[in-house]
Amino acid sequence: MKRTTLIVLAICCQFVLSAQSLEEIKNTFPDEHSVYKKHTVHYTLKMNHNEPYAESREVQELLFLSNSAVYMSRFGFFQSSFNTIESYEAYTITPDGKKIAVKDFRTSRSRSRSVFYDDIEETTFDFPSVTSGSIGHLEFKAVHKNLKLLSSHYFSHRIPVINGELKITFPKEMVIKYQVMGNQKEKVIFTTETSRKETTYTFKVSTLEKDQDYADAPDNSYYALHVIFYIESIADEKNKIIKWLGTTDDLYQFYRGFINNINKDISPELRKITDSLTQKATSNETKARKIY
Repeated sequence: MKRTTLIVLAICCQFVLSAQSLEEIKNTFPDEHSVYKKHTVHYTLKMNHNEPYAESREVQELLFLSNSAVYMSRFGFFQSSFNTIESYEAYTITPDGKKIAVKDFRTSRSRSRSVFYDDIEETTFDFPSVTSGSIGHLEFKAVHKNLKLLSSHYFSHRIPVINGELKITFPKEMVIKYQVMGNQKEKVIFTTETSRKETTYTFKVSTLEKDQDYADAPDNSYYALHVIFYIESIADEKNKIIKWLGTTDDLYQFYRGFINNINKDISPELRKITDSLTQKATSNETKARKIY
C-alpha cells in the first residue's frame, strides 16, 4: 500500500510540473521568446570485452513563447568519429496537439574556429509550423567510442531551462566520479539508485535562468552550470583494479600515448635549429621557453 501511494504521489507531482501553463512560463520569463521545456540525457555505460562502452539517449524540447520565436526554429546536433549518432527524430507539436515531423535534415562539416582540424559534423533542420505555444521536439541516440573523451553535460543554456536531467547508469565494475561546476550549483538535486549489478546517478534541475554573457571575462564554462563526470577505475574479470582517468597522472599517460611514437629519429635540420635556440639555456624549462 505504501509503495502504491508513493507511486501515485510521484505521478501527481510530475503532472503538476508538466501542467505548468504557457502563461505561467511567460510570466516567469517575460523577456524570453523560447525556453527549454525539457532537456534530458541518459548515459548507459557497459563493459564490452574488458573495454568500457557507452550509449546515450537525449531529448530536447524547445517551447516557443511568441510568434517572433520563429527565428529560433533552426536547430541541430553534432557528431564525430568518437561520438556517432545512431538514430534521431525531430518534430513540432502544435498548440492544438498536432505532430508535424521534420523531413529535411542537412548534414555538413562543422568548421572549427581554432587552428586544429577536427572531424565534427553538424546536422541541421527547421522545426515546421512554429507559433506561440509550439514545442520543438528532438531526440537522438549516440554511441561513445572512447570513454576518456566523454563530454561534460551542461544544464544551463543561452535560454532558460524549465526541467533538466542527467542520468548516468554504470556497472558495479566501474567507479564513476563527478564534479558540479558553474553558477546555480545549489539548484542541482542529486540522487543515487543502486541494484545488484549497476548504479544510476541522477542530477535534476528546474527553472534555470539563462547563461549571461560577460565581456572581457573567462570562457562560458566558468559560469555555466554543468557536470563533469569520468571513470576513475575499472575492475577486470579477475577483480584487478585498472586505473582509468582518476588522476592527473592518468590523464598524462593518456595524452602521452598520442606522441610517444613520433619524432623518434631527429633530423639534422631539426637538431641544428633546436641547438641554435637552446645553446645558452641552463635548464629544460629555459630550453622550452626559448623554443616556444
